Amino acid sequence: MNRFILSILLTFITLISIEGKNFLIEGQVLDSKNTPIEFAYVILSGDGLWAVTDQKGNFSIKNIPQGKTILTVRCLGYAEKKEELDVQGNISPLTITLQESNLALEEVVITAQRKSEGATTSYLIDRAALDHTQVMNITDISSLLPGGKSKEMNLASAYDERFAVRSGKSEKGNATFGTAIEIDGIRLNNNSSLDETQGVSTRNISTTNIESIEVITGIPSVEYGDLSNGVVKVNTKKGETPYTADFSTQPHSKQFALSKGFKLGKNGGTLNTSLEHTNANSDLASPHTTYQRNGASLTYSKVLNKKLDKPITLTVGLSGNVGGFNDKKDPDAFENSYKKRKENTLRGNIKLNWLLDKSWITNLEVFSSFSYSNKEYKVNKKNDSNTSQALIRGKEEGYFLTEDFTRNPDAPIIQGPTGNWYELSYTDNKPMDYNLKIKSDWVRKFSNCNSRLMIGLDFRNSGNKGRGLYYEDLSNAPTWREYKYSDLPFMNNLALFAEEKLTIPVNQSALELTAGLRSDMTFINQSEYGTVQSLSPRFNVKYVFWKNKKGIVKDLSIYGGWGKAVKLPSFEVLYPSPGNSKFYTDVQSFAHNIQDENSIYGYFIKPQETIYNPDVKWQYSNQTEIGVEANILGAKISISGFWNKTVNPYTSINLYTPYTYKLTNPIDDSFIIPQENRVFSMNQQTGIVTVSDKTGVIANQELSYLNRDTYQSDIMYTNGSPITRSGIEWVIDLPQIPALRTSFRIDGNYYHYKGLDERTIAWKPSSDVRMSDGSPYRFVGYYTGSSQNSTSSVNTNSATGFSRNPSNASVANGKLSKQVNSNLTVTTHIPKIRLILSLTVEASFYNYSRNLSEYKGETRGFVLHNDDNVGWDNSNTNIYAGNQSVAVHPLYYSTWEEPNVQIPFTEALLQAKDNDATLYNDLSKLIIKTSNKTDFNPNKISAYFSANFKVTKEIGKFASLSFYANNFLNSMRKVKSSKEDTELSLYHSQFIPKFYYGLSLRIKL
Repeated sequence: MNRFILSILLTFITLISIEGKNFLIEGQVLDSKNTPIEFAYVILSGDGLWAVTDQKGNFSIKNIPQGKTILTVRCLGYAEKKEELDVQGNISPLTITLQESNLALEEVVITAQRKSEGATTSYLIDRAALDHTQVMNITDISSLLPGGKSKEMNLASAYDERFAVRSGKSEKGNATFGTAIEIDGIRLNNNSSLDETQGVSTRNISTTNIESIEVITGIPSVEYGDLSNGVVKVNTKKGETPYTADFSTQPHSKQFALSKGFKLGKNGGTLNTSLEHTNANSDLASPHTTYQRNGASLTYSKVLNKKLDKPITLTVGLSGNVGGFNDKKDPDAFENSYKKRKENTLRGNIKLNWLLDKSWITNLEVFSSFSYSNKEYKVNKKNDSNTSQALIRGKEEGYFLTEDFTRNPDAPIIQGPTGNWYELSYTDNKPMDYNLKIKSDWVRKFSNCNSRLMIGLDFRNSGNKGRGLYYEDLSNAPTWREYKYSDLPFMNNLALFAEEKLTIPVNQSALELTAGLRSDMTFINQSEYGTVQSLSPRFNVKYVFWKNKKGIVKDLSIYGGWGKAVKLPSFEVLYPSPGNSKFYTDVQSFAHNIQDENSIYGYFIKPQETIYNPDVKWQYSNQTEIGVEANILGAKISISGFWNKTVNPYTSINLYTPYTYKLTNPIDDSFIIPQENRVFSMNQQTGIVTVSDKTGVIANQELSYLNRDTYQSDIMYTNGSPITRSGIEWVIDLPQIPALRTSFRIDGNYYHYKGLDERTIAWKPSSDVRMSDGSPYRFVGYYTGSSQNSTSSVNTNSATGFSRNPSNASVANGKLSKQVNSNLTVTTHIPKIRLILSLTVEASFYNYSRNLSEYKGETRGFVLHNDDNVGWDNSNTNIYAGNQSVAVHPLYYSTWEEPNVQIPFTEALLQAKDNDATLYNDLSKLIIKTSNKTDFNPNKISAYFSANFKVTKEIGKFASLSFYANNFLNSMRKVKSSKEDTELSLYHSQFIPKFYYGLSLRIKL
């Protein structure tokens, strides 16, 4: 790194004395009717210079270095235009004509376009592609990426699919959590949510006001932090537009939207407004669980100092959503029982971009944003019980008896109600985020070399103002202790970044070098984490052999890069919430059942402080890619290979702490104090139960008890083992056949994933498993890894709440998967009648997966001789031979008496087999076995296909109609699964989407 920085500085010092001349470009931007276009952006790519046209469409750019440059002109509602200029003197006047963006253009792209100007892999989906696909959730665009597969578009689905770049489903490594999503520069993140470690949900984002979406799948600029898996950039409409009304209908969803871009007087700028209402239901047969999205946005844009040579663009935006889930009207549920989840969001931003064009600075950009969400989850649940249950509120350690709530509402344990009652609960989750980013560009030209240096800082403040879980009526609330999210300290992150981009002409070729470094400093006050610093270096290189060359190969370039990206932890990792931490062990130590009366219960309460892990490391990803782009006989070809390694993924482990409590023996029929005269009391410290005679006739009686040794189970977040993902992506756009107005596109990917968990994790059998003498189980096993995903400890269901599952030991501790997917898209575009049709055949040629049981390159499990064998003979480790039972031993085990002493398990088991039958039987309960003989069989799914049809027709300039049908053949064929040698139906399967269709109407006035 030091050598690289030094070489860059020496290059500047050497070339600064031969700086070239500067010139001027003046011109006018017109539409096809020679009408001036205002608010068109004129950008000189690579030079950092730009201008915005005035009311007469005029622009002027000064101080342009000598040499070739790319002039790009873009304006909302018009097709972008690029023109290569060779600046050897002043260019004036320059007239540029833009065509309206509609289906009358000669070329309309309705697929993801590979951006060729960068040195990393990224794809652009513009408004034409979004309309043709009829996107209601931005995750739907994943089907447009190489090898992407379409899915059912149902916003009300219980499964809220999150965006993940270059990854598959059911994987370790937090792929969705590491994917960054931005809307007009506002980062959407759920770092301060306490119910998940998954990526941000996108279904509450309005889609009708989106102008384009860029997906960066390669190595992004160091400007982007807090990620480990790619960037999705959403750009909304900005500029003057007509009134536009959108009507969309799908089997599960209905959408209406209205938008308009107003021009505010001669010099007042523009104001873009949009309103959208979307209603979706989860099941057509019972359309009572609904999801609503009511989005609104305001965006103000203005160019300051437009007539001067140092213009400033000002953009102010405010957007939000009111909606969420509601199943209150479901007649199949109990009367007055329901679940409601709010998804209310407010986002705002302000951006200033100032073209200073000084000798020491070219551009200065200041960006600030905020986001606030209300994710309240409200549940009204009907309960019934014939007997009273103990409801525990106590936070103090000790033994307590149940008390009547009406007499002592603050009692540690109260008697629950009997009969029927409703339990109303709220989970108040209010994450918020503030951001300030300042960056500057310094663009210079030395001889024929272009240099662009970017320096900036990025400050982010994240927290949660929610109350957490609470109940409306504490008299019937279940066992619960309050845990306020608002008491948790905010997380602050300050990043400094610098990036140099150097373009060096080499004869007719060009070499582009980009190197950057980002330093993140995370401050978490009033916590054990303190300050954490991380560095993210990133490098990209691109070599353009030639462009627009006559011959078979017109364009040819190669590129590659390497980078490190760090993902900050979520609050769920930093402050494990109830169910993970602040967890109280409540053990019933006494029960006296009284017929037709409230029974009496005694509990031992053992509080546990929040289990922080100050040694947890920030998750990061090392990304490597190499690619080639070419134009061969008019066919645009791009191929990219990638290898990503996720290091220190966030995950959780079990902790077991031994303790002893007193279990009081029940009262039998021989007890001398009559039932009606008994008064019970329990010593808080000793747990001894005393029965008194309220008449005073019989002396007090202490009940006998047993000492029970057991474990308290807790969860702590930590880091998992590295995860590797690799693959190849390809896109081949064949030239259009003029006579048929038809073009062909072939895209696809090969994807390889391997995830192994080689951590040592603690696990013990459930409380139902006992020692040979009937006492609670007293051993803890220490195993190599878990089969569960790194995010499985937090499995979020946005419709029904969330649950947590610890990383339990299992025979399998990983998974290997490989896929080959390819799509063929046939597009027919007839400009004269403004019609475009497309047929996409989505194919899966290879789909392979297999469970793994490995540690340090060797097999971890072993084959059982028969189904009843406990597996002490672990000599046969060929677990992949197929159709056999497999078991795994823990590496070590510990006893209740000495929890910190780890004893080699297999050695102790073999010794006990011949010498101690009781110990052998108890240790055998730590051996984990597969549930069936096919668990380690390879699962190869035979090839399958699905076909999607889309059509868009413009009716003049004022209306357009789009229709799509996914899986319109409604395939019911079967595929072969090798794991259990069975056939699976594609009908309503996870492999292809259900037959699904939609219709949209857009009217412009």
